[in-house]
Amino acid sequence: MQNPSEINKEQIGFINSLIKDFPFFQSSRAIYLKVLKNSENFKYNQELKLTAAYTTDRSILFDFITSNEFQQEKIVFNKNELKNVKLLDKKKEKTKNQIVEFQKDEMHTFSEWLTVSKFKPIDRNSKKK
Repeated sequence: MQNPSEINKEQIGFINSLIKDFPFFQSSRAIYLKVLKNSENFKYNQELKLTAAYTTDRSILFDFITSNEFQQEKIVFNKNELKNVKLLDKKKEKTKNQIVEFQKDEMHTFSEWLTVSKFKPIDRNSKKK
């Protein structure tokens, strides 16, 4: 998988099965797209739309597709460890029968939220006469 230009048909089938099993696995989609581009496949444009939709950073996808060799940035680890970290706010322990406190700036009371949640959505697609 390190050289997408050297992928054969058997590996393309494996990549397709990865995409079907794990649709949000961005690397497999990007590699499949690169293979389609290199082979000038007619499915490239449609797959480009799908891959772009599933990708979090399209600039990296663009660099990967258009470059002959993809240069990945090196990952730098921070070696400074946290020591003696103090929490700003201590979490209050909740008991089983504790009353829930509401704030005055809340928009709705509990009963109002129940009423709002029962509203039916407006059907804007119905034909007008």
